[in-house]
Amino acid sequence: MYSSQMFVKIHTYLIGICVQYDTIVKVITEHPEDTTKLVKLMKYVEELDAKDLLVIKVNLKTKFPSCFYSCLSG
Repeated sequence: MYSSQMFVKIHTYLIGICVQYDTIVKVITEHPEDTTKLVKLMKYVEELDAKDLLVIKVNLKTKFPSCFYSCLSG
């Protein structure tokens, strides 16, 4: 059973994930004005999977391992 303090920590962390996600969505939905900005956007999108999204996953596993694994199994 999880304590209310643990739920607060999880909630705070998940809010952080939402903020990161919103930032990603804001960037990838912009309409580049020129080729240079388009190339910059393409590089950003390519790096997302390898960097930001993996960091979110690793942090979730590290900070809340029992919750993470019970969510996957349930």
